[in-house]
Amino acid sequence: MYGKCFEITGDNGEKITCNVLMTFQENNNNYMIYTDGKLDEDDNIEVLATKYIEEGEDKIKFIPIETDEEWALVDKKWGEAND
Repeated sequence: MYGKCFEITGDNGEKITCNVLMTFQENNNNYMIYTDGKLDEDDNIEVLATKYIEEGEDKIKFIPIETDEEWALVDKKWGEAND
């Protein structure tokens, strides 16, 4: 899925194109790290993460990451990918 793009609808109804930076599977969960291209307060590209379930060939359901343990896992995997 790396390098693929997808669209989400923003709070104001605008379409936002996102780029998949990496995916991985851990503990029977699928995780995606992606960007919408927006810059943070330090002018770095924001990197976002979510759990997901594939619901068909071109349909994905996003599931929020809710625990500190999962966020630590995402941080670890992202760090390993960028070493």
